[in-house]
Amino acid sequence: LKNGLRLKALLGTAAFDVRLRLLDRDVLEAGQRGYAQLHCAQPIALPAGEHVVLRLASPSLTVAGGRILEPVTRRLRRNDDAVLARLHDLHTLAPPALIAAEVQRCGRLGSSVQQLSQLTALSAARIHELLHALPVVTSRSGLVISQTALDYLLANIPSLLAAHAA
Repeated sequence: LKNGLRLKALLGTAAFDVRLRLLDRDVLEAGQRGYAQLHCAQPIALPAGEHVVLRLASPSLTVAGGRILEPVTRRLRRNDDAVLARLHDLHTLAPPALIAAEVQRCGRLGSSVQQLSQLTALSAARIHELLHALPVVTSRSGLVISQTALDYLLANIPSLLAAHAA
């Protein structure tokens, strides 16, 4: 499979036209595994973990399969170590470890219960349960930030405000 190839993606009970973006190589040979992003011709709502079958349009031939790791609309950078490491985490980590890694990765910007729910395909209530075991703070609005990042921000409030006062 070559980068940029147009395919049919079978998701659930529907088929969608997609363009394949290989994220860690230019060509995916038979039997190889790799990370890819599918650019759909129309918006699709999918949960993380949904299975996908990729087929050639003509001749109608199944060429690959996989699982949705992150149902996002933004374009991911190819051959980027941080992107590939995050995709590896999404693929391999159990939900509690994935949530911890994602909150740590987001740093001082924080994540949200909604984003963590989308990444793990778990309910917001289950995300809250898992967050109780982590050194994080969750705001009433659903912002999730690590205790370390919050401590840094609180310690630096005067300098952060002074930078914007001018």
